[in-house]
Amino acid sequence: MEKRRIVTFDFDGTLTTGDTFIAFALHALTRRRVIASIIAESATLTGWKCGIISNGKAKQRLFKRLFGGMTIAEFNRHCSTFATEIDKMMRHEMIQTLKSAREGADKVYIISASIENWIKPWAKSLGIDEVIATRITVDSEGIVTGGFDGNNCYGAEKVRRLQEAEPQRESYILTSYGDSRGDREILAFADHPHLV
Repeated sequence: MEKRRIVTFDFDGTLTTGDTFIAFALHALTRRRVIASIIAESATLTGWKCGIISNGKAKQRLFKRLFGGMTIAEFNRHCSTFATEIDKMMRHEMIQTLKSAREGADKVYIISASIENWIKPWAKSLGIDEVIATRITVDSEGIVTGGFDGNNCYGAEKVRRLQEAEPQRESYILTSYGDSRGDREILAFADHPHLV
């Protein structure tokens, strides 16, 4: 039986020219609010840079300060309109690779530590329905809590989440594209890894 072909792409730095977290914050909020939030979390961010605080914990704290208390309806509206900003950040050669993969592979996934809400509208515009990314929590009133639903989708978590979606590893040939230390594990897991 012929094996299926699955291709995964990291998002920030692989498909885009840089990180979309702050770009999204600047799209959704005022520059003053973003700068004030970064300053307020400067100790946390310094701890992350020094390796004292994990990537996921630092990111979650900044996310909560920026977006905690916003309605999910408003948050998702910003995510939808951010798709045009993402287009301006694209690495065109990688978009061609993505489009070729979409035509030739059995399934294409975008697997990212970024928040799934702002990747999905953009991905859908390119015909990619499979997005595995960091999920956020929303309370019963429809308010963004600022917390993450599960782990930040980074490093080994990318492999775990892919295996959750595609548990029969022996049934497919995996090609993966990534650009950073957050992609090391999934590149090691792939049959055909590509460090961009």
